[in-house]
Amino acid sequence: MKSMLRVGGRIALAGLLLLGGLFALGWWKTERDLRVVYAIEDAPLPVLSADQIARDGKHLYLTRGCADCHGERGEGLLVFDAGPVIRVSAPNLTPAGLADRYDADALGRAVRHAVRHDGTPLVFMPSGDFAELSDHDTALLAGYMLTLPPIAALPEPIEIRPLGRLLHLLGLFPLLPAQSIDHGARVRSAPAIAATPQYGFYLAQVCTGCHGDDFAGLQVGPPSAPRGADLRPGAAMDGWNEADFIRAMREGLRPDGSAIDPFMPWKAVGRMTDTELSALWQYFQTLPPAGR
Repeated sequence: MKSMLRVGGRIALAGLLLLGGLFALGWWKTERDLRVVYAIEDAPLPVLSADQIARDGKHLYLTRGCADCHGERGEGLLVFDAGPVIRVSAPNLTPAGLADRYDADALGRAVRHAVRHDGTPLVFMPSGDFAELSDHDTALLAGYMLTLPPIAALPEPIEIRPLGRLLHLLGLFPLLPAQSIDHGARVRSAPAIAATPQYGFYLAQVCTGCHGDDFAGLQVGPPSAPRGADLRPGAAMDGWNEADFIRAMREGLRPDGSAIDPFMPWKAVGRMTDTELSALWQYFQTLPPAGR
């Protein structure tokens, strides 16, 4: 009996040592990856008029989800707290938070490449959704952020907790989006603004973070968050028409009257113009049906 207890104790100790070693390795790898410097060679963004930036830059900021994480005034918000995994707070984007470290081009790199002003990676910045944002639209968005009035509020910094570091070690947690983004220099352009599938495809890239590149839906955010819906024909929006889709985005209600979970940023999407929402709907109808 005593020998069995000794064997059990040794096994338990070995398990604890192994687990401790994994957590230590996860900590080391996370810290190493946070110090990587990415060389971004995008061409300088175009210089746009103040009127364009005030009108169209603000529209982009409000409709592409920026305000959902950073606040409508750019003050920064707590996005979610996932217990032992991570606490994500979006930083203050006003002059009080940026502190002269970012010009328009640096903000463009943050938006499209998920890197800081010094080239090190941002944590949990959904740049995969913005990697193909046109140079013109990126200039509008960055220009608008640079016009935000200063707000002194500074959200608590992002905290990567032990389980998050372990999951990063195992490749099970998209902690640093910069690791999977194409950083190659290229000109990015957008189709003409129109209610077409082509323009809808361009707009829909902002949806891929939650709905996947194939729009079949993903599980993102904390475990309590709902799975991103399958947007392909014959799935979550089966039986809907364009008017149903636009109403859902504007009111947060499905055609049957049930509420869309607030984790889905329908309020931001609902601020899109009728043309933009129609283009999204037109594009979603071109996707291969669910189950194929």
